[in-house]
Amino acid sequence: MEKKKKKNPLFDYKVCIACGVCYQACPTSCIQLSKTDLDRYKKAYPKVEKNEACISCGICSKVCPIDAIAMIEE
Repeated sequence: MEKKKKKNPLFDYKVCIACGVCYQACPTSCIQLSKTDLDRYKKAYPKVEKNEACISCGICSKVCPIDAIAMIEE
């Protein structure tokens, strides 16, 4: 049997509104909010801090209200 490839969240920061829903929904707390200086308001945007903790569940992608997260293979 072939091993499944791990999928990780990829955030589209051009669409992301920094709402924090993905951060709150992550069961392993691998998503953290980070001030990335992507906009003049200096919002805290999501970022995968602990890649090894991600279990590829896709919950973050499913709960994103504006579809700014895609799950991609490593």
